[in-house]
Amino acid sequence: MNIVVDRVTEPLELQSGWLVPAARLHRVAFVLTRHGFGELATRVITGRSDGDLVRNRRQLGERIARVLADLGPTYIKLGQLLATREDLFPPEVTRALARLHSSVPAMKPKMVLRAIKLALGVDAVDAFAWFNPEPLAAASIGQVHCARLRSGEDVVVKVQRPGLLKTVAADLQMLRWMAALMARAMPEVAMMDPLALIDAFERSITAELDFRHEAHNAARLGGLLHDAPEVRVPRVYPEWTRQTLLVLERVHGKRLDELDEPARRAARSKLLRAFTRQILDYGVFHADPHPGNVMVETDAQGNSRLVLIDLGAVDAVEAPLKEGLGRLVRAMALGRKRALCDAVLALSPDGSAVSVDRARLEADLQQLVKDAAGQGNGAKVLGQMVAVGRTHRLRMSPSLVALVRALALLDGVLRGLDPARDLVADLRRELLASVGRKLRLSFGRFTGWLRALPARLLRLRATPTHIEPRI
Repeated sequence: MNIVVDRVTEPLELQSGWLVPAARLHRVAFVLTRHGFGELATRVITGRSDGDLVRNRRQLGERIARVLADLGPTYIKLGQLLATREDLFPPEVTRALARLHSSVPAMKPKMVLRAIKLALGVDAVDAFAWFNPEPLAAASIGQVHCARLRSGEDVVVKVQRPGLLKTVAADLQMLRWMAALMARAMPEVAMMDPLALIDAFERSITAELDFRHEAHNAARLGGLLHDAPEVRVPRVYPEWTRQTLLVLERVHGKRLDELDEPARRAARSKLLRAFTRQILDYGVFHADPHPGNVMVETDAQGNSRLVLIDLGAVDAVEAPLKEGLGRLVRAMALGRKRALCDAVLALSPDGSAVSVDRARLEADLQQLVKDAAGQGNGAKVLGQMVAVGRTHRLRMSPSLVALVRALALLDGVLRGLDPARDLVADLRRELLASVGRKLRLSFGRFTGWLRALPARLLRLRATPTHIEPRI
Protein backbone atom coordinates (compact mmCIF):
# COMPACT_ATOMS: atom_id res chain seq x y z
CA MET A 1 0.00 0.00 0.00
CA ASN A 2 1.29 3.44 -0.94
CA ILE A 3 -0.40 6.30 0.86
CA VAL A 4 -0.50 9.44 -1.28
CA VAL A 5 -2.21 12.78 -1.04
CA ASP A 6 -3.96 13.59 -4.30
CA ARG A 7 -4.66 17.22 -3.53
CA VAL A 8 -3.02 20.03 -1.63
CA THR A 9 -4.87 22.88 -0.05
CA GLU A 10 -3.20 26.14 -1.03
CA PRO A 11 -1.25 27.74 1.84
CA LEU A 12 -3.25 30.17 3.95
CA GLU A 13 -1.29 33.24 2.91
CA LEU A 14 -3.96 35.86 3.63
CA GLN A 15 -4.92 34.69 7.10
CA SER A 16 -3.05 35.57 10.26
CA GLY A 17 -3.23 35.48 14.03
CA TRP A 18 -5.63 32.94 15.50
CA LEU A 19 -7.49 32.44 12.21
CA VAL A 20 -4.88 30.10 10.74
CA PRO A 21 -4.75 27.70 13.74
CA ALA A 22 -8.55 27.81 13.99
CA ALA A 23 -8.96 26.98 10.31
CA ARG A 24 -6.41 24.18 10.55
CA LEU A 25 -8.06 22.79 13.70
CA HIS A 26 -11.38 22.65 11.87
CA ARG A 27 -9.70 20.83 8.99
CA VAL A 28 -8.01 18.33 11.36
CA ALA A 29 -11.28 17.58 13.17
CA PHE A 30 -13.05 17.06 9.84
CA VAL A 31 -10.36 14.65 8.52
CA LEU A 32 -10.21 12.69 11.81
CA THR A 33 -13.97 12.21 11.78
CA ARG A 34 -14.03 11.25 8.09
CA HIS A 35 -11.46 8.50 8.71
CA GLY A 36 -13.29 7.09 11.73
CA PHE A 37 -11.30 8.75 14.51
CA GLY A 38 -14.30 10.48 16.06
CA GLU A 39 -13.77 8.41 19.21
CA LEU A 40 -10.23 9.75 19.45
CA ALA A 41 -11.48 13.34 19.19
CA THR A 42 -14.05 12.62 21.93
CA ARG A 43 -11.42 11.15 24.23
CA VAL A 44 -9.12 14.12 23.73
CA ILE A 45 -11.82 16.75 24.32
CA THR A 46 -13.68 15.04 27.19
CA GLY A 47 -10.77 13.22 28.80
CA ARG A 48 -12.64 9.87 28.78
CA SER A 49 -10.32 6.90 28.40
CA ASP A 50 -12.86 4.24 27.43
CA GLY A 51 -12.78 2.52 24.09
CA ASP A 52 -10.17 0.44 22.30
CA LEU A 53 -8.56 2.14 19.30
CA VAL A 54 -5.99 -0.59 18.71
CA ARG A 55 -8.20 -3.45 17.56
CA ASN A 56 -6.07 -4.07 14.50
CA ARG A 57 -2.65 -2.44 14.44
CA ARG A 58 -2.11 -2.82 10.72
CA GLN A 59 -5.43 -1.18 9.88
CA LEU A 60 -4.75 1.49 12.50
CA GLY A 61 -1.38 2.31 10.91
CA GLU A 62 -2.94 2.60 7.45
CA ARG A 63 -5.74 4.83 8.76
CA ILE A 64 -3.23 7.11 10.50
CA ALA A 65 -1.21 7.33 7.28
CA ARG A 66 -4.31 8.29 5.27
CA VAL A 67 -5.20 10.99 7.82
CA LEU A 68 -1.70 12.50 7.66
CA ALA A 69 -1.71 12.37 3.85
CA ASP A 70 -5.05 14.21 3.75
CA LEU A 71 -3.78 16.94 6.09
CA GLY A 72 -0.92 18.01 3.81
CA PRO A 73 2.83 18.74 3.90
CA THR A 74 3.38 19.30 7.64
CA TYR A 75 1.61 16.10 8.60
CA ILE A 76 3.21 14.06 5.81
CA LYS A 77 6.61 15.09 7.15
CA LEU A 78 5.48 14.29 10.70
CA GLY A 79 4.43 10.82 9.58
CA GLN A 80 7.79 10.24 7.91
CA LEU A 81 9.54 11.19 11.15
CA LEU A 82 7.29 8.94 13.27
CA ALA A 83 7.99 6.07 10.86
CA THR A 84 11.59 6.08 12.13
CA ARG A 85 10.57 5.74 15.80
CA GLU A 86 10.39 1.97 16.17
CA ASP A 87 11.44 2.51 19.77
CA LEU A 88 8.04 4.14 20.41
CA PHE A 89 5.52 2.66 17.96
CA PRO A 90 4.65 -0.91 16.96
CA PRO A 91 6.08 -2.11 13.63
CA GLU A 92 2.63 -2.34 12.01
CA VAL A 93 2.26 1.42 12.46
CA THR A 94 5.82 2.42 11.46
CA ARG A 95 5.65 0.27 8.30
CA ALA A 96 2.44 2.01 7.22
CA LEU A 97 3.93 5.44 7.91
CA ALA A 98 7.14 4.54 6.05
CA ARG A 99 5.07 4.18 2.86
CA LEU A 100 3.65 7.66 3.33
CA HIS A 101 4.68 10.05 0.60
CA SER A 102 3.27 13.02 -1.21
CA SER A 103 2.05 13.13 -4.80
CA VAL A 104 1.13 16.74 -5.39
CA PRO A 105 0.27 18.84 -8.42
CA ALA A 106 3.04 21.06 -9.74
CA MET A 107 2.97 24.79 -9.09
CA LYS A 108 1.86 26.91 -12.01
CA PRO A 109 4.73 28.54 -13.95
CA LYS A 110 3.63 32.05 -12.89
CA MET A 111 3.83 31.03 -9.23
CA VAL A 112 7.31 29.52 -9.75
CA LEU A 113 8.63 32.63 -11.50
CA ARG A 114 7.14 34.85 -8.79
CA ALA A 115 8.82 32.73 -6.08
CA ILE A 116 12.20 33.00 -7.86
CA LYS A 117 11.93 36.77 -8.14
CA LEU A 118 10.94 37.03 -4.48
CA ALA A 119 13.97 34.94 -3.45
CA LEU A 120 16.61 36.46 -5.77
CA GLY A 121 15.27 39.96 -6.32
CA VAL A 122 15.51 39.52 -10.10
CA ASP A 123 13.46 37.72 -12.74
CA ALA A 124 14.44 34.18 -13.76
CA VAL A 125 15.22 35.40 -17.29
CA ASP A 126 17.81 37.79 -15.83
CA ALA A 127 19.23 35.31 -13.29
CA PHE A 128 19.65 32.35 -15.67
CA ALA A 129 20.71 31.96 -19.29
CA TRP A 130 17.91 29.41 -19.62
CA PHE A 131 15.19 28.22 -17.24
CA ASN A 132 12.61 25.48 -17.81
CA PRO A 133 9.29 26.45 -16.17
CA GLU A 134 8.13 22.81 -16.38
CA PRO A 135 9.31 20.94 -13.25
CA LEU A 136 11.65 17.97 -13.27
CA ALA A 137 9.97 16.77 -10.03
CA ALA A 138 7.35 18.08 -7.61
CA ALA A 139 6.90 17.35 -3.89
CA SER A 140 5.06 18.76 -0.89
CA ILE A 141 7.85 21.17 0.14
CA GLY A 142 8.86 22.37 -3.32
CA GLN A 143 9.77 21.38 -6.84
CA VAL A 144 12.87 21.12 -9.02
CA HIS A 145 13.52 22.81 -12.38
CA CYS A 146 16.35 22.52 -14.89
CA ALA A 147 18.28 25.68 -15.74
CA ARG A 148 21.60 26.96 -17.07
CA LEU A 149 23.72 29.64 -15.46
CA ARG A 150 25.03 32.51 -17.57
CA SER A 151 28.52 31.07 -16.94
CA GLY A 152 27.42 27.94 -18.84
CA GLU A 153 26.91 25.34 -16.08
CA ASP A 154 23.81 23.14 -16.13
CA VAL A 155 22.02 23.34 -12.76
CA VAL A 156 18.83 22.32 -10.99
CA VAL A 157 16.80 24.94 -9.13
CA LYS A 158 14.76 23.82 -6.13
CA VAL A 159 11.88 26.24 -5.47
CA GLN A 160 9.88 26.18 -2.23
CA ARG A 161 6.09 26.43 -2.34
CA PRO A 162 5.01 29.97 -1.31
CA GLY A 163 3.31 30.45 2.05
CA LEU A 164 4.65 27.20 3.51
CA LEU A 165 6.38 28.80 6.49
CA LYS A 166 3.14 30.36 7.74
CA THR A 167 1.16 27.16 7.30
CA VAL A 168 3.79 25.04 9.07
CA ALA A 169 4.00 27.54 11.94
CA ALA A 170 0.23 27.30 12.42
CA ASP A 171 0.35 23.50 12.23
CA LEU A 172 3.14 23.33 14.83
CA GLN A 173 1.17 25.57 17.18
CA MET A 174 -1.86 23.33 16.86
CA LEU A 175 0.19 20.12 17.19
CA ARG A 176 1.59 21.32 20.52
CA TRP A 177 -1.92 22.05 21.76
CA MET A 178 -3.19 18.64 20.59
CA ALA A 179 -0.17 16.83 22.07
CA ALA A 180 -0.74 18.43 25.48
CA LEU A 181 -4.45 17.53 25.41
CA MET A 182 -3.81 13.94 24.31
CA ALA A 183 -1.13 13.47 26.98
CA ARG A 184 -3.64 14.51 29.66
CA ALA A 185 -6.51 12.42 28.27
CA MET A 186 -4.61 9.27 27.27
CA PRO A 187 -1.96 7.73 29.58
CA GLU A 188 -0.65 5.56 26.74
CA VAL A 189 0.16 8.73 24.78
CA ALA A 190 1.66 10.54 27.78
CA MET A 191 4.22 7.73 28.14
CA MET A 192 5.59 8.62 24.68
CA ASP A 193 6.36 12.23 25.74
CA PRO A 194 4.53 13.75 22.73
CA LEU A 195 5.78 17.29 23.35
CA ALA A 196 9.37 16.04 23.03
CA LEU A 197 8.39 14.40 19.72
CA ILE A 198 6.93 17.70 18.51
CA ASP A 199 10.16 19.49 19.54
CA ALA A 200 12.21 17.03 17.47
CA PHE A 201 9.82 17.39 14.56
CA GLU A 202 9.97 21.19 14.72
CA ARG A 203 13.77 21.10 14.54
CA SER A 204 13.60 18.69 11.59
CA ILE A 205 11.01 20.53 9.49
CA THR A 206 12.46 23.97 10.30
CA ALA A 207 15.81 22.82 8.93
CA GLU A 208 14.13 21.31 5.86
CA LEU A 209 12.25 24.54 5.13
CA ASP A 210 15.53 26.48 5.04
CA PHE A 211 17.27 25.40 1.85
CA ARG A 212 20.49 26.98 3.11
CA HIS A 213 20.65 24.07 5.56
CA GLU A 214 20.61 21.58 2.68
CA ALA A 215 23.29 23.62 0.91
CA HIS A 216 25.42 23.46 4.07
CA ASN A 217 24.89 19.67 4.28
CA ALA A 218 25.95 19.21 0.66
CA ALA A 219 29.05 21.39 1.07
CA ARG A 220 30.02 19.65 4.31
CA LEU A 221 29.60 16.09 3.03
CA GLY A 222 31.18 17.03 -0.29
CA GLY A 223 34.25 18.33 1.53
CA LEU A 224 34.58 15.14 3.58
CA LEU A 225 34.20 12.91 0.51
CA HIS A 226 36.38 14.94 -1.88
CA ASP A 227 39.06 12.20 -1.96
CA ALA A 228 36.64 9.25 -2.15
CA PRO A 229 36.91 7.56 -5.56
CA GLU A 230 33.52 5.85 -5.36
CA VAL A 231 31.17 8.69 -4.40
CA ARG A 232 30.63 12.44 -4.50
CA VAL A 233 27.88 15.01 -3.97
CA PRO A 234 26.75 17.71 -6.42
CA ARG A 235 28.36 21.14 -6.35
CA VAL A 236 26.44 23.84 -4.49
CA TYR A 237 26.13 27.38 -5.87
CA PRO A 238 25.89 29.40 -2.63
CA GLU A 239 25.75 32.74 -4.44
CA TRP A 240 22.35 31.71 -5.85
CA THR A 241 21.06 29.87 -2.77
CA ARG A 242 18.47 31.45 -0.46
CA GLN A 243 16.15 30.23 2.31
CA THR A 244 13.47 29.27 -0.23
CA LEU A 245 15.71 28.61 -3.26
CA LEU A 246 18.53 26.11 -3.82
CA VAL A 247 20.79 25.89 -6.87
CA LEU A 248 22.87 22.75 -7.40
CA GLU A 249 24.92 21.20 -10.18
CA ARG A 250 22.76 19.09 -12.48
CA VAL A 251 23.90 15.47 -12.42
CA HIS A 252 23.88 13.64 -15.76
CA GLY A 253 23.74 9.96 -14.94
CA LYS A 254 21.59 6.86 -14.59
CA ARG A 255 19.26 5.79 -11.83
CA LEU A 256 20.04 2.51 -10.08
CA ASP A 257 17.08 0.77 -11.73
CA GLU A 258 18.46 1.67 -15.19
CA LEU A 259 21.73 -0.27 -14.72
CA ASP A 260 22.53 -3.66 -16.25
CA GLU A 261 23.53 -6.57 -13.98
CA PRO A 262 27.35 -6.03 -13.93
CA ALA A 263 26.85 -2.30 -13.30
CA ARG A 264 24.38 -3.09 -10.48
CA ARG A 265 26.93 -5.28 -8.72
CA ALA A 266 29.58 -2.59 -9.08
CA ALA A 267 27.16 0.05 -7.81
CA ARG A 268 26.34 -2.10 -4.78
CA SER A 269 30.01 -2.36 -3.83
CA LYS A 270 30.50 1.40 -4.23
CA LEU A 271 27.32 2.22 -2.29
CA LEU A 272 28.31 0.02 0.65
CA ARG A 273 31.83 1.51 0.68
CA ALA A 274 30.40 5.04 0.45
CA PHE A 275 28.15 4.64 3.49
CA THR A 276 30.62 2.78 5.68
CA ARG A 277 33.12 5.53 4.86
CA GLN A 278 30.60 8.18 5.92
CA ILE A 279 29.58 6.42 9.14
CA LEU A 280 32.89 4.91 10.29
CA ASP A 281 35.42 7.44 8.99
CA TYR A 282 33.61 10.76 9.31
CA GLY A 283 30.58 10.17 11.54
CA VAL A 284 28.38 12.09 9.08
CA PHE A 285 26.00 10.28 6.74
CA HIS A 286 23.21 10.75 4.21
CA ALA A 287 20.17 9.76 6.30
CA ASP A 288 17.80 9.07 3.38
CA PRO A 289 19.59 6.64 1.02
CA HIS A 290 16.60 5.46 -1.00
CA PRO A 291 17.15 4.57 -4.69
CA GLY A 292 15.86 7.93 -5.95
CA ASN A 293 18.64 9.74 -4.09
CA VAL A 294 21.51 7.84 -5.75
CA MET A 295 22.68 8.30 -9.34
CA VAL A 296 25.55 6.71 -11.27
CA GLU A 297 27.67 8.84 -13.60
CA THR A 298 30.33 7.56 -16.01
CA ASP A 299 33.34 9.55 -17.23
CA ALA A 300 34.95 9.49 -20.68
CA GLN A 301 37.25 6.62 -19.61
CA GLY A 302 34.29 4.46 -18.59
CA ASN A 303 34.85 4.80 -14.83
CA SER A 304 31.63 4.99 -12.82
CA ARG A 305 30.99 6.98 -9.67
CA LEU A 306 27.98 7.37 -7.38
CA VAL A 307 26.42 10.77 -6.79
CA LEU A 308 24.30 11.32 -3.67
CA ILE A 309 21.51 13.85 -4.24
CA ASP A 310 18.85 15.46 -2.03
CA LEU A 311 20.99 16.31 0.99
CA GLY A 312 18.13 17.64 3.13
CA ALA A 313 18.59 14.75 5.60
CA VAL A 314 22.17 14.44 6.83
CA ASP A 315 22.83 13.12 10.34
CA ALA A 316 25.83 12.67 12.59
CA VAL A 317 27.13 9.76 14.66
CA GLU A 318 28.45 11.38 17.81
CA ALA A 319 31.46 9.93 19.63
CA PRO A 320 29.35 8.40 22.47
CA LEU A 321 27.11 6.67 19.92
CA LYS A 322 30.15 5.35 18.03
CA GLU A 323 31.56 3.98 21.28
CA GLY A 324 28.20 2.46 22.26
CA LEU A 325 27.79 0.76 18.89
CA GLY A 326 31.32 -0.63 19.23
CA ARG A 327 30.45 -2.11 22.64
CA LEU A 328 27.25 -3.56 21.17
CA VAL A 329 29.05 -5.25 18.28
CA ARG A 330 31.77 -6.70 20.55
CA ALA A 331 29.17 -8.08 23.00
CA MET A 332 27.22 -9.68 20.14
CA ALA A 333 30.39 -11.17 18.62
CA LEU A 334 31.51 -12.64 21.96
CA GLY A 335 28.02 -13.78 23.00
CA ARG A 336 28.15 -11.99 26.35
CA LYS A 337 24.56 -11.34 27.36
CA ARG A 338 25.38 -9.09 30.35
CA ALA A 339 27.67 -6.91 28.24
CA LEU A 340 25.02 -6.83 25.50
CA CYS A 341 22.39 -5.67 28.00
CA ASP A 342 24.78 -2.99 29.33
CA ALA A 343 25.41 -1.78 25.77
CA VAL A 344 21.69 -1.50 24.97
CA LEU A 345 21.03 0.39 28.22
CA ALA A 346 23.94 2.73 27.45
CA LEU A 347 22.45 3.52 24.02
CA SER A 348 19.26 4.81 25.66
CA PRO A 349 19.23 8.43 26.94
CA ASP A 350 17.37 7.29 30.06
CA GLY A 351 18.78 3.74 30.32
CA SER A 352 20.39 4.41 33.70
CA ALA A 353 17.29 6.11 35.11
CA VAL A 354 14.54 3.69 34.07
CA SER A 355 13.78 0.60 36.13
CA VAL A 356 13.86 -2.46 33.85
CA ASP A 357 13.51 -6.18 34.35
CA ARG A 358 17.17 -6.86 33.59
CA ALA A 359 16.85 -10.65 33.54
CA ARG A 360 14.01 -10.46 31.00
CA LEU A 361 15.87 -7.88 28.88
CA GLU A 362 18.98 -10.10 28.83
CA ALA A 363 16.88 -13.11 27.83
CA ASP A 364 15.11 -11.16 25.04
CA LEU A 365 18.41 -9.88 23.65
CA GLN A 366 20.02 -13.34 23.82
CA GLN A 367 17.05 -14.84 21.95
CA LEU A 368 17.25 -12.06 19.34
CA VAL A 369 20.93 -12.74 18.67
CA LYS A 370 20.23 -16.48 18.49
CA ASP A 371 17.35 -16.01 16.03
CA ALA A 372 19.41 -13.61 13.90
CA ALA A 373 22.39 -15.99 13.56
CA GLY A 374 23.12 -16.62 9.90
CA GLN A 375 20.53 -14.17 8.59
CA GLY A 376 23.18 -11.83 7.21
CA ASN A 377 20.95 -8.81 7.83
CA GLY A 378 22.70 -6.46 10.24
CA ALA A 379 20.25 -3.60 9.69
CA LYS A 380 17.28 -5.82 10.56
CA VAL A 381 18.99 -7.10 13.72
CA LEU A 382 19.75 -3.55 14.85
CA GLY A 383 16.16 -2.51 14.14
CA GLN A 384 14.83 -5.49 16.12
CA MET A 385 17.11 -4.52 18.99
CA VAL A 386 15.56 -1.04 18.98
CA ALA A 387 12.13 -2.70 19.04
CA VAL A 388 13.19 -4.78 22.06
CA GLY A 389 14.17 -1.53 23.77
CA ARG A 390 10.68 -0.17 23.02
CA THR A 391 9.13 -3.27 24.64
CA HIS A 392 11.11 -2.49 27.79
CA ARG A 393 10.15 1.22 27.61
CA LEU A 394 13.66 2.38 26.68
CA ARG A 395 13.87 5.40 24.41
CA MET A 396 16.71 5.49 21.91
CA SER A 397 18.71 8.56 20.92
CA PRO A 398 17.46 10.33 17.76
CA SER A 399 20.85 9.77 16.11
CA LEU A 400 20.65 6.02 16.69
CA VAL A 401 17.11 5.88 15.34
CA ALA A 402 18.19 7.88 12.26
CA LEU A 403 21.14 5.52 11.77
CA VAL A 404 18.91 2.42 12.06
CA ARG A 405 16.47 3.89 9.54
CA ALA A 406 19.30 4.78 7.13
CA LEU A 407 20.80 1.28 7.45
CA ALA A 408 17.40 -0.31 6.85
CA LEU A 409 16.92 1.79 3.69
CA LEU A 410 20.48 1.02 2.59
CA ASP A 411 19.98 -2.70 3.20
CA GLY A 412 16.90 -2.68 0.96
CA VAL A 413 18.77 -0.89 -1.84
CA LEU A 414 21.78 -3.23 -1.56
CA ARG A 415 19.61 -6.35 -1.66
CA GLY A 416 17.83 -5.00 -4.72
CA LEU A 417 21.17 -4.54 -6.50
CA ASP A 418 22.62 -7.97 -5.60
CA PRO A 419 20.41 -10.23 -3.43
CA ALA A 420 23.03 -12.99 -3.21
CA ARG A 421 25.54 -10.95 -1.23
CA ASP A 422 25.89 -11.31 2.56
CA LEU A 423 25.60 -7.84 4.09
CA VAL A 424 27.11 -8.81 7.47
CA ALA A 425 30.20 -10.37 5.85
CA ASP A 426 30.59 -7.33 3.60
CA LEU A 427 30.27 -4.98 6.60
CA ARG A 428 33.07 -6.88 8.37
CA ARG A 429 35.32 -6.32 5.36
CA GLU A 430 34.38 -2.64 5.21
CA LEU A 431 35.12 -2.30 8.93
CA LEU A 432 38.61 -3.70 8.33
CA ALA A 433 39.03 -1.38 5.33
CA SER A 434 38.05 1.59 7.52
CA VAL A 435 40.62 0.59 10.14
CA GLY A 436 43.21 0.30 7.36
CA ARG A 437 42.36 3.80 6.04
CA LYS A 438 42.72 5.27 9.52
CA LEU A 439 46.06 3.49 10.08
CA ARG A 440 47.36 4.72 6.72
CA LEU A 441 46.25 8.25 7.56
CA SER A 442 47.94 8.11 10.98
CA PHE A 443 51.09 6.64 9.44
CA GLY A 444 51.11 9.34 6.76
CA ARG A 445 50.85 12.05 9.39
CA PHE A 446 53.66 10.43 11.40
CA THR A 447 56.00 10.11 8.41
CA GLY A 448 55.19 13.70 7.43
CA TRP A 449 56.15 14.80 10.93
CA LEU A 450 59.42 12.82 10.67
CA ARG A 451 60.25 14.40 7.29
CA ALA A 452 59.66 17.86 8.72
CA LEU A 453 61.68 17.17 11.87
CA PRO A 454 65.18 18.14 10.50
CA ALA A 455 63.90 21.50 9.29
CA ARG A 456 62.26 22.11 12.63
CA LEU A 457 65.47 21.27 14.47
CA LEU A 458 67.43 23.66 12.21
CA ARG A 459 64.95 26.44 12.92
CA LEU A 460 65.20 25.66 16.61
CA ARG A 461 69.02 25.88 16.52
CA ALA A 462 68.84 29.16 14.63
CA THR A 463 66.57 30.68 17.24
CA PRO A 464 68.49 32.98 19.62
CA THR A 465 68.71 31.53 23.12
CA HIS A 466 69.71 34.84 24.76
CA ILE A 467 68.00 38.14 24.27
CA GLU A 468 69.98 41.27 25.18
CA PRO A 469 68.05 43.52 27.53
CA ARG A 470 67.00 46.90 26.17
CA ILE A 471 68.80 49.94 27.60
